Amino acid sequence: NHNYGIHILDQGNDNKLENNEIKNNRDHGIYINNADDNTLNNNTVCDNTDNNGADIDIYVQSGSGNSGDNNTCSWRSGWNDDSNPNGCKNICECFSNEGCLVDQSCNLAMSICENLDCFTSFNHTCLNFTENETDLDAPITISNLTETYSENSTFVENITVSNAAINTSVTGDLNGIINFINYEVITIDTGSFAGKGFSKGEWNATLENINYSGELKAFSFFKPSERRIYIKGAISGDITGIVEGYLNETVNGSGEYNNFYATWRFNHLKNQIFSGELNLNGTVNYKNITNSTAEIYVLQTSIEGTTLGHYASAIETSITHVRMVNGSYAGEGFSVISYVSDSGSGDGWTYDKLSQDEIKMRGMFTDPLLGIVSGTLYENKTPRELLLRIDRIDIGLPPRADLKVKIWGPKSASPGQRINYIIEYRNDGTKIAKNVTIVLTLPYEVKYVSNTGEGNYISEAHEVIWHIENIPPQTPEFLTTTCRLAWGLQPGTIIEPVVTIDEDEEVQIDPNINITYEFSEITNKSVNMALNISNGSESAVLYYEFNVTTVGEAIEPIFNYTEEGNYIIGTLNFTTEGGSLKKIIDEVEVAKNEVDTVIDLVKRAEKTHDAYNTNRVQINTLDCLRSQNMISDICHSSLSGASNLMGCLKVGFIFIDKLPIPAMGEWYSEAGGSAMAELDKIFVDAGLKKCIAAHNTMNAAATGTPGTFKKLIYGALEKCAKNEVGSGSVKNVGSVSSHNLNVVVARDPNIKYGHEGFVLPGQKLNYTVEFENEGEGIAFGVYFTDTLDEDLNDSTLEMGQVRAISNDITKNGTVIGNGTYNSLTRTITWRIWGGDYSEVKSKEGGYAHFNVSINSNATSGTEIINYATVYFPSVPEVTLTNGIVSIVAEYNIEGNGVCNCSNCMICTAALEDNTNCYDKIKLTADITNQPGICINDPKNFNNKIFDCQGNEINGNRGNYGIYLNNKTNNTIKNCIITNFHKGVSLYNSSNNTITNNTVNSNWRGISLYNSPNNNVAKNIVNSNNDIGICLSPSNNNTLTNNTVNSNAYGIYLHYSSNNNTITNNTVNSNNKSGIYLYDNSNFNEILNNEISNNSHGISISDCDPWGDWCPGGNTNNTIERNAISNHNIGIYSENSTSVINSNMVIN
Repeated sequence: NHNYGIHILDQGNDNKLENNEIKNNRDHGIYINNADDNTLNNNTVCDNTDNNGADIDIYVQSGSGNSGDNNTCSWRSGWNDDSNPNGCKNICECFSNEGCLVDQSCNLAMSICENLDCFTSFNHTCLNFTENETDLDAPITISNLTETYSENSTFVENITVSNAAINTSVTGDLNGIINFINYEVITIDTGSFAGKGFSKGEWNATLENINYSGELKAFSFFKPSERRIYIKGAISGDITGIVEGYLNETVNGSGEYNNFYATWRFNHLKNQIFSGELNLNGTVNYKNITNSTAEIYVLQTSIEGTTLGHYASAIETSITHVRMVNGSYAGEGFSVISYVSDSGSGDGWTYDKLSQDEIKMRGMFTDPLLGIVSGTLYENKTPRELLLRIDRIDIGLPPRADLKVKIWGPKSASPGQRINYIIEYRNDGTKIAKNVTIVLTLPYEVKYVSNTGEGNYISEAHEVIWHIENIPPQTPEFLTTTCRLAWGLQPGTIIEPVVTIDEDEEVQIDPNINITYEFSEITNKSVNMALNISNGSESAVLYYEFNVTTVGEAIEPIFNYTEEGNYIIGTLNFTTEGGSLKKIIDEVEVAKNEVDTVIDLVKRAEKTHDAYNTNRVQINTLDCLRSQNMISDICHSSLSGASNLMGCLKVGFIFIDKLPIPAMGEWYSEAGGSAMAELDKIFVDAGLKKCIAAHNTMNAAATGTPGTFKKLIYGALEKCAKNEVGSGSVKNVGSVSSHNLNVVVARDPNIKYGHEGFVLPGQKLNYTVEFENEGEGIAFGVYFTDTLDEDLNDSTLEMGQVRAISNDITKNGTVIGNGTYNSLTRTITWRIWGGDYSEVKSKEGGYAHFNVSINSNATSGTEIINYATVYFPSVPEVTLTNGIVSIVAEYNIEGNGVCNCSNCMICTAALEDNTNCYDKIKLTADITNQPGICINDPKNFNNKIFDCQGNEINGNRGNYGIYLNNKTNNTIKNCIITNFHKGVSLYNSSNNTITNNTVNSNWRGISLYNSPNNNVAKNIVNSNNDIGICLSPSNNNTLTNNTVNSNAYGIYLHYSSNNNTITNNTVNSNNKSGIYLYDNSNFNEILNNEISNNSHGISISDCDPWGDWCPGGNTNNTIERNAISNHNIGIYSENSTSVINSNMVIN
């Protein structure tokens, strides 16, 4: 009862106000003016009233650094608790359950919600308040209204009942079908209500691969001028919302209303809050039409009162209620409602049903109280009472995909061991995810071997990337990647691959945003920049930093910038030719917790402080760089204010002129005067970005113009971040998973064995599952399961018993359990018996065998992924074993060791088959746009012939056409290999023959690394970006009768490539050297070659081509009888000792 409860002013700093109860003061409860760094915790500040009659419980007029949490107040100014961006954590009227439950509004809510706890349904004073993370400000309106006038009467009228089946296709926020098996339309044919009635029907839907069911109940009426039967009502069940639609005639005047159109606006999908729209379009097939008479009861009443909740208002309603008194539909009817409220006037329609003197009503209201109407009209009370509820339909996000990913593999493995990583991905959302990208980033301690699912391995980034067109909801799928641990890893090394999943999306960027800039630091190596983003009323500041590093000749990059519209392009210009440049990308993003960060950013900007010093993370720009697009192609329309910026959102540096596009991590030459461009943009986390995009799209659809900055930021906060949305914080669309593997010198104690790699249809697969108690104590109730892949024929299943692995020789190998099979779930369960065997002691375990055949009709490419799950309930612990991955590959077996194949996978499988395909494998068709390695080091590819028979293997600029590692005595012939990173690559392979192949338009044509005694003959190797034929370091090879034209380098030997013979080759029109030797490459013979129109004919140097590394060597090479013509330099030898005899060198 004072003017102020607590007043702190004029430098009253660093005070602590805790656990105070401050009530019933005339002006303010807590008043802080010109005071800093005060702490307010756990205070109850209620019922304080200023002179104007408004509650000001906590008023911070000026000052900085004032903070605190867990306070209770109703009205505040300049104050938010740390845990609540909208005020105090607790509200005066509802900071305890008891205070809420005695409130009259809660009793109404409990009655309307059929005795649901008011904390999960409604509390009119508990704005932005949660109890155990449950939103108390649910988006509904309730009222208990009282009748002021009524009259009623009865009539006997003719009625028509129509029964029909309706089949519709659905578009909108979800796509699919909705069907009614029996839709009933009851129409009054005579009297004052002729043409009016009600309709109802049960529906079933399949939308985006999810099944739904429910009921539609509506008021229906015929409009003669339009010859349409309109329906207005509500849907319930798995989808709740309002319905507006109509039936019309296919042929005007026919009286057959067999076309159905409707719009469903929904607010829930399977009890989850969403907001969206479905558009139904279908046909009506009438099954039965009957005519009869019925007594009809009509009530006209005016009911008024006050609503509480989202629509808090005085309301007056006029209701005309009509229902059947007798017949099959006795007690059923409809109401036509008009209402007037403080927010304006509108209409409503409900389907009604009488039950024990109570009329249950369900339907819809139009604006301004738009929503689903449900109510109870009490006919047994005088005057009548109407308990009314209105559910908003404009809450929540539109239906969306919710992508999840999980990776696992063995818990431990040894150096050199081959391991499988299994990736499970699924969509837990309600909408099909389109254009999904899954990225597996491998640690450098493992070597990539292969993958399933047509993933693209990017060697420079050590990543596997899958692009998946569609992922339906509720459907888990699997991918695998096979790797090999590097040799020499120390025990205890932790290997952690990381997998991410996300959906490509289009995000509109507000063209009204203005960006200005300040440079806090500019050096030759880095630039620090502050970006000020605003639209004139709201603002924020983001900090951005990027760096470049250089090698070789020193260069001095000069930072510059230009403006296009409201956006900035920063450029780095270089003043000298030569040198190299490597990119390091530091990208701005608005941190990991999207909601808290954006609230914090905007809140601080309002106080004119720097908004947020953002986290900096590296992002992968490889995909954008590889797209070969220039900035004008990608971004020009966006920078001009049109389209969207999605093409650039993931771009760090991109070229603005036509420099070559490098592979990630590789060095590339820099040309003087060239520039790199960086487009500044604002990053938000995927969840909030999707939400902003969705609401911006809705605004655009409503107004025809993009949303403003305020709509984007504050609209996102209101619609996507505040609790009143009903769904809490926004879920991320994508997710991340990782798996830890421990390098050991022993086996994984919980492991599965089986046939890995390629298999044939109908083949029997043998599996073994082992388990072990790794802990120190005794485990009880142990069991393990294995679910059969759908492509395995469970009728062929043979299960073994569980046998012990024990240090006790009397127990080792004894039967300790049996297995059972459930055909419905396709799961085998092995349980350890009771008695002495029910205990699994420390470091003991067991195993079980089983075998099962592949379906005989399994098609090539079918992936069979099998793993077991081991359960230790007494721990408790659940362990997934490693996965066994088998791939069905069906190839034609000619006999006598000869097989035919038609694609990369099938050819690789045939090359691995030593039983049926031990001599020759023939390619029978062209292979186009192969995303990864085509022939990927088949494990049994030795002493065989791979004959492409003139067919082409075409890639997408990544990986290798043919890759062999540690392979001997093979022949690769008659292949056309184009558009790969490397066409043919031999690694540690010897005594192979590569002949009669065409290897064109790759980055590098034929590459031998540490591969001796191979024969490369009669090949055409043209138009490769880098090197035609490369040896590094490889000895005793023969390169003869090859045509090597129009590459950067023709034939290239380096890193101690010795004793090679290069003879009778045609080497023309290569941009640099026709034949190049450097870095201690000795005793090579270059004989009888035709070398013309290169920059240098033959170059022998102890320096690399850029002249910045000179390791020495290159002795005792012989250059004889070559025809060398039309070069800047015919033969160039630097610091090298060679025999040069009998060559013809002319221009």
